[in-house]
Amino acid sequence: MTPDRPDAAALLATARSLLKDKILPAVPDDRRLDMLMVLSAMGLAERALSDSTDALPLRQEARLLALGGEQGGAASLAGAIRAGTWDDPATADPLYRALVEDTRDRLARANPKYLAAFDAGR
Repeated sequence: MTPDRPDAAALLATARSLLKDKILPAVPDDRRLDMLMVLSAMGLAERALSDSTDALPLRQEARLLALGGEQGGAASLAGAIRAGTWDDPATADPLYRALVEDTRDRLARANPKYLAAFDAGR
């Protein structure tokens, strides 16, 4: 069975473009920030829909498992951090790297322009 065209991501992109190019210029200044937040949320949803595999949760789970968190996931890891399990500098580096990778993954979806600007400034 062939998928519907345009798909949800394409429809969202079209709606977002219309709002940005045609409606945003006519929005009163006191409502402009509201519209920009809506456009930002639509962009995030568009990127999430475009990623047909949505591998972000799989990468997050793999990172947790690599840190030794089999059961409980992120809540278990947060508890271990609060308990001081990762306080030793000798063991903190893998946690730091995993958290940086997770943050970069989330930024790639939520605000790819910021991530690109950050990388360019390095």
